[in-house]
Amino acid sequence: MSGRLALLYLDRGNGWECLTPHDKDQAALESLSIDWGTDSIDSQPDAPVLRFTIRDRTGSLAGDVLYLAGAKVWVQKTDAVAWQRFDIAGQWQQVAASVSWAELEDLKPSTIPSVPDTGLESVFYGRVTVGGEVTQRKRGDWLVSLYASGMSVLTQRQATQGPEQSGTLAGHHWPVDPVERLDVLQSRLTMLGVPFTADALEWLRRHLPPSLAPYGDDSHPDLITLVRNLASGSPDWPLVYETCERGRATPGSMTVGLPGAPAIIAMLPDGTIATAWQGHVTPTIPAELVMVDETTLGLPDPITQVTLKGKRVTWDGEKSVFGFEDSELTFSDRGLVPDNLTESQKSVSVDSDAVLKDDTGGHWTAGIYSPSDSDRLRRAAVILANSTRLRPQSLRVESRKVDDVEHADQFHAWPGLPLTFIHNRYTPLVARDGTPATAGAWLPVGGTLTYRHRAGEATWSNELDLHPLARDPTLAALRWRDLRPLTCKWERLPEMTWAEWGQIDIITTEQELEA
Repeated sequence: MSGRLALLYLDRGNGWECLTPHDKDQAALESLSIDWGTDSIDSQPDAPVLRFTIRDRTGSLAGDVLYLAGAKVWVQKTDAVAWQRFDIAGQWQQVAASVSWAELEDLKPSTIPSVPDTGLESVFYGRVTVGGEVTQRKRGDWLVSLYASGMSVLTQRQATQGPEQSGTLAGHHWPVDPVERLDVLQSRLTMLGVPFTADALEWLRRHLPPSLAPYGDDSHPDLITLVRNLASGSPDWPLVYETCERGRATPGSMTVGLPGAPAIIAMLPDGTIATAWQGHVTPTIPAELVMVDETTLGLPDPITQVTLKGKRVTWDGEKSVFGFEDSELTFSDRGLVPDNLTESQKSVSVDSDAVLKDDTGGHWTAGIYSPSDSDRLRRAAVILANSTRLRPQSLRVESRKVDDVEHADQFHAWPGLPLTFIHNRYTPLVARDGTPATAGAWLPVGGTLTYRHRAGEATWSNELDLHPLARDPTLAALRWRDLRPLTCKWERLPEMTWAEWGQIDIITTEQELEA
């Protein structure tokens, strides 16, 4: 199974040039890789970094390589070939005799636009940075290896003044009202070419705290810090990523990954296993199609608590102004983590601009963030998942085995949809709760997306850093009588051990999961 072609475009100030591989091209893409995300949810992702290698037949590009710094780079994928394009009436008998289904697409290869097409899927947009190398090969051509950073890197360099506050907030800047601050941040992100996506904006507006602490006039945080601290108190544990959107002249944008949001593993009436998470329902990927370290599982470093670092508000009666100082909220495991894993205390910190405590004697009326019992229970579920699930190492999805159209979300440089594995090589390892040690849903939070083009075959692979998603703590364990919705014969059920049944949360229809 061949993957879709990567389309590389470079703009050196004179418009876009297509450097996608073609026969006899002067310069063409050889390979690329994108480092993205984070390897742990206790740190926020940085901007993605692209490394790409161009094959230069004449050396003209290699000789001008120092002037490529600052050039814009856009990486897209060709579209999957639509069935309507196979207009080969009268030739089906000949086709059937000589071409397999996997090879059928080669009869109608995708067109390669000479300039970026905003309707195509994009995987990277940024600018070339300094560094790289030029290598001459024995055949006489040159390999030019360069680096580029995603456009969100600009948010780390923007430490500007926010809207000035007055009255009781004199001496501070940036609004206390979360909606007002979000609007200002969205405006500034838009000017940099990386606005929040519509879905991210919708999520943020629903999860903003009652109030945010402003910054003193002598403090100027960079833009990405303000963005990350907006709703970081949510138990969904938002991580801010750069992503790419279709339909925009510049595809760079910002989204939120939610590794704290619980997942539900369901069995559908026909015996299919699916994962429901954040309004999406995804099928399992057969374990034999996913490459993984065959001998090693990573042991988690147990977490005992989460510390939310925000602010407390005070009142200066003489000056009639508010002041803001550091404050903390602690979330425990609520007794869910086994005692032997909690002997040494380890806390994970989350920075926030939320006001957590009011020491003004009634002067502060904007409200404070006070977590509900449900919020605390969900934090505890995340602590449990992080502390007790064994980690698959070097897990990689590759387009030669996993369709990069059907599972396109797993071939991006930002979080896709959860992965759930049934009946894999680690299934015999059973934890004390009766479920396989690697059971449950896993969210990719970082990794390295790689593309190679060899002997006419395009291959995408994504080596993923996985985060275990918590189980919904409000769901009861599945019981024997809960199997009634199953309509398929036992012989049609996936091959699973009794222990694997323990990770199934519910048996229901796909329509009910999506509701």
